[in-house]
Amino acid sequence: MLLGLVLLAVGVAGAQQSDADAEPAVPAAPAPSSLTPGQMLEQSRNTLERMQMSADSIRRQLAEAREARDVVKSLCLDDKLSQMDVARRSAGDRVSGLESAVSSGNAERARHEFAVITALQERMEALTAEASQCIGEETGAIGDATLSVTVDAEIAAMEPTIPLDPLVSAPPVLASPTL
Repeated sequence: MLLGLVLLAVGVAGAQQSDADAEPAVPAAPAPSSLTPGQMLEQSRNTLERMQMSADSIRRQLAEAREARDVVKSLCLDDKLSQMDVARRSAGDRVSGLESAVSSGNAERARHEFAVITALQERMEALTAEASQCIGEETGAIGDATLSVTVDAEIAAMEPTIPLDPLVSAPPVLASPTL
């Protein structure tokens, strides 16, 4: 299932058109097939460090939002940070798996672990972008409220809750011919 998600992410990313003018913020990772397992491991460790730095940055923003008592922004950032922590922990486990694959010389497993780490890195970048879009509460101040009431002179001066002629009803007619 995880491999299916990775293939789906790669397929979607491959289907997207890119502008020639657009320059990625992070240099594109070389294809896993062109990297040696040792290079994959080194790049994965660097990815894990960048993930930690991103999470730390969001953690600082969350602390600032809590200090400002901005509930909306705090909830948003807390949600993104929770998802980031899950992705980061999973990437850490995958880096351990990659280390094991490299030490045992299993290149196929190393490529798989590296592909999963790359997908987790992309998820982390998306979460970082979403966290930067978290909007706080409106800080506009509302002034003193005033209420002004005007009564139309054409409205009757009677009390509307007390009826003038209470309606008296007769008991219902018997439906059965016998009593």
